[in-house]
Amino acid sequence: MSNAPPTRKRQNVPSLVLTNAENEQLFNIIGNHCVAQATAVVQVFLAETPSRNKWNKRYCGVATFIRDNQNKSFYIRVYDIKSQKLLWEQEMYNQFKYKVPRPYFHTFETDNCPAGLNFANESEANQFKGVVEDRIQIKLRKKEARKRSVSSPSHPPLGDRPPSSSK
Repeated sequence: MSNAPPTRKRQNVPSLVLTNAENEQLFNIIGNHCVAQATAVVQVFLAETPSRNKWNKRYCGVATFIRDNQNKSFYIRVYDIKSQKLLWEQEMYNQFKYKVPRPYFHTFETDNCPAGLNFANESEANQFKGVVEDRIQIKLRKKEARKRSVSSPSHPPLGDRPPSSSK
C-alpha cells in the first residue's frame, strides 16, 4: 500500500443551463487533458474587419474557460455539443483584458478582432467572469513576483557584505 497522498484532480464545472447528459457530453468532447473551470451557454459575436465597430453573431454553443494541461495554457473555447466539435477558441494571452459592459455581455480582444460573449444565463455569466478575472489576477501576481525576483540582487552590494575573514 502506498503512503503517497491521493492526487486531487480538478473537476469540470458544469453549465447551470445544460442537462446532466449534455454536460457529460461536453466533458467527453473536452477530453482528459483539459479542465473546464467555467461553463456557460453563449452566442459568440465578433467585430471583424473592415470596420470593427459592428457586432456579428458567429457561433452559438457552450463556452468553457479551459485549463489545457497539454498546452499548459488557458483558453476560452466554444463547443457545439450536438456536432461534438470545437467551434472557436481564444488563448488567454499576456495583457488579456476582460470587460463586462453588461451583466450578460462580456468582451475581450482576440488575436484578430474584438469578441463578445452573449450569455443565456446571468448566473453563468457572473460565474464565468469571476473565474476569468481570478486567472487574470493570478497571472498578474506571478508577473509581479518574477519582476521582484529579477530586480532584487542575489548578492548584497559590497558595502553591505560582512568583511571576509582572512587568516
